[in-house]
Amino acid sequence: MGKLTPGPKVISLGEILKEKIVVSEKLVGELQATEYWSDTFNLKYDSARLRSLNSPLILSDEWNLSRLPFKSYMDLYIPITYVAIRDGGSSCSTSAACAKRILKEHEDRDSPDGYGVTENFYVGDDGNVYEGIGWDRDMKWSFTGWRLTVSVQFFGEHENDLPSAKAIEAFNTVIIRDGIETGKLSPYYKIIPIPMVNGTSLGRKLREEIMTWKNAIENIS
Repeated sequence: MGKLTPGPKVISLGEILKEKIVVSEKLVGELQATEYWSDTFNLKYDSARLRSLNSPLILSDEWNLSRLPFKSYMDLYIPITYVAIRDGGSSCSTSAACAKRILKEHEDRDSPDGYGVTENFYVGDDGNVYEGIGWDRDMKWSFTGWRLTVSVQFFGEHENDLPSAKAIEAFNTVIIRDGIETGKLSPYYKIIPIPMVNGTSLGRKLREEIMTWKNAIENIS
């Protein structure tokens, strides 16, 4: 019927409201024994579950070796409706090179006027997706539907060629399959080439490829 997102989570109302609310200990015990229970309201990927999904996702605490904090962002509306794709910078074909690249971007932007990394996710030609600010926070660009949107950047310029087959497969696995599986992405998602914002766009070849994908649209109406 489509009334409940796939991969739902059950949580105590007291945890959400941060108030002491009497809930039957027996009921809580029964619910905690299920796969749907969560102890925290701000849900994040469960690393064990991701491994069971054989997901090529590198979490931010795996590449953020400097432990620089992330800036405060507004929360997105979950489940996400739109996946906006852009590209940029130099490509990387090994996990070490991709991790170094995203860490450098995070460090370069870690200033009073900066934002640290600004994308929700990054995709490397090594076949991994790197968590930036993740599913729950917006990437600061303001366009129609922005709080329903995650931004995914493919490393490299793709005016005349495409990301590697491994990169595209990783995008489909982590962002689409796992996003829906974990309840972060709506099953009725749409994919869009990033709108022109602050001079940022998308390479012609990658844009053409995206428009052949299922659920791709030109823009958010």
